Amino acid sequence: MRILIVALALMLVAPNASAQSIVTGAISGTVLDESGRPVPDAHVILTETGTGRLRDQDTGAGGRFDFLFLPPGSYEVFAEQLGYRPTRVRGIPVGPGRATQVQPRLAPAPPPLDSVRVVEFAHAPFALVGPSWSRLFSDLEIGRVPGRSRELAELGRFSSISSVSRGGLSIEGLPTHLSGVLIDGVPHPGAVQHPELQNAGLTTASFPYSQFASVELLPGGVDVEYAGFAGALLSGRSVRSTRQLEVRGFTDWSNESLASSEHFDAGSLSNTMVRGGVVVTGPVIRDTAHFVVGVEARRLGTPLPRAWMATGLDSAILSVGIDSFGVDLAGYTKPRLVSTDLVSAFGRFDGQVNERTAVAIRTNLAGFSMDNPEWGQTPYVGLGAKLEGTDANGAAHITSSFGAAVGVEFRMALDYSDRTFRSSSIPSTVLADGPVAFGDGPALPGRFKQLAFRASPIFHFRLGAHRLKVGGSATVGSYDAAFVYAREGEFGFGGVSDFAGLNGSFAQSVGSSPNTSFNRSEYGAFLQDRWSWIPGLELTFGLRVDWEVLPDNEVLFNEAWFDLTGLTNIESDRTITKFSPRFGLRWDISNSHRWLISAEVGIHHGMVDPGSIAEVMTQSGGLWARRGVGGLGRWVGTPDSSAAPLGGPILSLPGRNFEAPRTFRTSLGVTTALDDVTQLEVSATYRHTELLPRRRDLNLTTAPSGRDQFGRSVYGSLIQEGSTLFSQPGTNRRIAGFDLVSSLDADGVSDYWGLTARLERRISGRLNLVGSYTYSQTNDNFRVGGGPAVELSPFPNGLDNRDWMDGRSDFDVPHRVAVGAELKTSVLSFAAFYRHQSGFLFTPGFRTGVDANGDGSFRNDPAFVDDGVPGVTNVLEEWDCLRAQVGRFAERNSCRGNAVNTLDLRVAVSVFQLAGYDLAVIVDGLNLLDPSMAELDRALYLVDATESVVTDPVTGDVTVPLVANPNFGRPVQLFSTGTFIRFGVKVGS
Repeated sequence: MRILIVALALMLVAPNASAQSIVTGAISGTVLDESGRPVPDAHVILTETGTGRLRDQDTGAGGRFDFLFLPPGSYEVFAEQLGYRPTRVRGIPVGPGRATQVQPRLAPAPPPLDSVRVVEFAHAPFALVGPSWSRLFSDLEIGRVPGRSRELAELGRFSSISSVSRGGLSIEGLPTHLSGVLIDGVPHPGAVQHPELQNAGLTTASFPYSQFASVELLPGGVDVEYAGFAGALLSGRSVRSTRQLEVRGFTDWSNESLASSEHFDAGSLSNTMVRGGVVVTGPVIRDTAHFVVGVEARRLGTPLPRAWMATGLDSAILSVGIDSFGVDLAGYTKPRLVSTDLVSAFGRFDGQVNERTAVAIRTNLAGFSMDNPEWGQTPYVGLGAKLEGTDANGAAHITSSFGAAVGVEFRMALDYSDRTFRSSSIPSTVLADGPVAFGDGPALPGRFKQLAFRASPIFHFRLGAHRLKVGGSATVGSYDAAFVYAREGEFGFGGVSDFAGLNGSFAQSVGSSPNTSFNRSEYGAFLQDRWSWIPGLELTFGLRVDWEVLPDNEVLFNEAWFDLTGLTNIESDRTITKFSPRFGLRWDISNSHRWLISAEVGIHHGMVDPGSIAEVMTQSGGLWARRGVGGLGRWVGTPDSSAAPLGGPILSLPGRNFEAPRTFRTSLGVTTALDDVTQLEVSATYRHTELLPRRRDLNLTTAPSGRDQFGRSVYGSLIQEGSTLFSQPGTNRRIAGFDLVSSLDADGVSDYWGLTARLERRISGRLNLVGSYTYSQTNDNFRVGGGPAVELSPFPNGLDNRDWMDGRSDFDVPHRVAVGAELKTSVLSFAAFYRHQSGFLFTPGFRTGVDANGDGSFRNDPAFVDDGVPGVTNVLEEWDCLRAQVGRFAERNSCRGNAVNTLDLRVAVSVFQLAGYDLAVIVDGLNLLDPSMAELDRALYLVDATESVVTDPVTGDVTVPLVANPNFGRPVQLFSTGTFIRFGVKVGS
């Protein structure tokens, strides 16, 4: 409060104000005569080209004028004074957070005057180019290169600092959930996410392409208003209205006859894909109030290959399903269709209340349903599963400028998001011999809702060369979840005979209702100085402080665990304080507009993961584990208590430094204007993110019960069922009567460094080219998704005195190329987008269903690379990543699949004008290279079902019968979508 009072006092005596808003820009300058002297008492009129909105000022004795809080766009300045010929400067660009300097010159001319001098604004080639920490997407990328979803997050594929994987977008090597969106300067948390299915897609369903005039990717950002996320921001600026009523729209269509694939029969799926949208703009009150409304709808069918690669087991699996259980599994052996129905709508109103005050109000709404969703990081295919969602948000932005002395902004926003994940009738099932996985997956069902309100007042003023801003923010909201992992159970079998005989493993979480809800809030204050030290050199210093209040008294105290261990499952009431200092530099060398150096260093904080908070609240003792190994007696339904007896409670505790994630990021970039239309940028970035949640099992036995033939620590008694391996329930537990007890420690870290080169060439009406290449490395020590047990380290006590998990990240993609090009003639235009990225990583290990160390997870164990195992030498000949590791345990993510290359093309033909609107016919070709995107077989070894595990009765050491897997590194599941052609019509620009 004291900071705000001091700032207000300073603003009252400040000689001049200048905007450094992240939403709006400014136009400032001095009216000069032909000799360069100021023209006193001139009259200046500012016109927004798109809407025709007018503002005017009298310059006073110094000829100075300042127009603040201008929506980004194109403007005209008209300057006049008695005795001079008026001058109109056209095409003045205004970008968010930038102040454009204009110097209109007036020539003496006696009255009467019969003409106005008109000049085009001459700006630096990179006047609006973002510094090295930002990536402004071009009109080519936003609207003229074909895409599937037309939602904001899809634009990330155009950046070479992002990595596109199964349904997700990782930016600079961080998980998707750490990033967010910024719409017209207002942070939005985005769609609520499933903690185990964070790549389920449709995270920005309420923000379609047609809403935006420009979009920028901000991996960091110097401005202190960028807050709430430890990762990147996608910042969108809404389209502005027009002077007159205008309508523009599009529609396109495709069906199965236009689809094909080298990997499966995409045309065998009956499907018609239709998309369409319309945007209407115009005035409410001419030159004063304007509106924009739009709607987009789509019915998309995405063809995908069958659930698993064809094997000799297919017919046997289908026979067992029908004959033994009366369940038809044939759908899993055929191509499948992900069907999506989505409608999104948006609106915006801009009004000039008076000469000083303007208001902008925006709303967004989206609703969708998705059948047979593709979940991303899980091998399960839930035919009959369904995802439904609703997103709604709105924001208001009020700006006031009191002459040229004080500027004030006030922003507020309301967000609501709801996701429901519905399951089918087929339970999660794995057959290791296939390898085959089918059913919903243990992450279903679930429902998640979040509601958030945010308000932020900001004050602007200038003291000489210093532009200051001070402000605060408050975010309050609620989070609701109804989810428990493996609520409907998870089955594991070795082969078809084990499946038929129901000999395998089963795990399920049972107990009290999984519903949980809590409130969350965060409050912040910030101060920033943008200092124009010398012409062309601008320095930014900022400090932000935030206080996040954790939910209190929401967790049921587990007295039994506390009495046995002295550890509490309750996080004491507390507030997390976050300091975020920022520094930025932007230097136009010699103010010559040819070389630009930009640098930034700063700290960025996210908020505590709501999924972690919900887990601690849900798993406080009311949930129990059921586990069974051997004869299960039932499939589809759950086994009875004799086959899968009730074990102990499942607990989750807030661990060490239960904090919000924190990122330190620094970058340096050099941009040069090769000519007036070509820019080259080279930048380097280092990012360190810490305080990420990492799971540790507190109830695993403190010492292993023995070791396997490779020296791996084994916990509990291993039981072999065919080609699978499990731990006898309860034998790997430190404290009897409890099952998995997770400590969610905030000791996860992620390190990224990258080098990027970017070239952009824009020639209006001719050739446009934008391309970038990034070389990077990402290391971390945590996993995200796949289930609680998968997130555990396979070497809980370390390996060779080090943390085995600390290595190459799941998000590491060394090479990425993104190139977009457009060639335009008077009638035809051709657009293309090509992307290349390194292949997906995997760790040499075992098939799903093999728990090599008995810790309770059959998906996280690496293999010991032993060339003495029969058949391994043949595998070593094919894989360099294995030959380098003979005689030791495989490193995390030490092998990589083939690179992924994609190509999309568009041909547009301008046909004629309809009622004054251009009409174009469009033909799109998507995914023309049809890359083989696949989940690869990570099993170096298979458990030999013809032999048995041998256990030494004295030492507890075990010998597991193994044979080499000849299928190592080959696809076990394809998720390529095939190629298809799409026809469309577009009306308007």
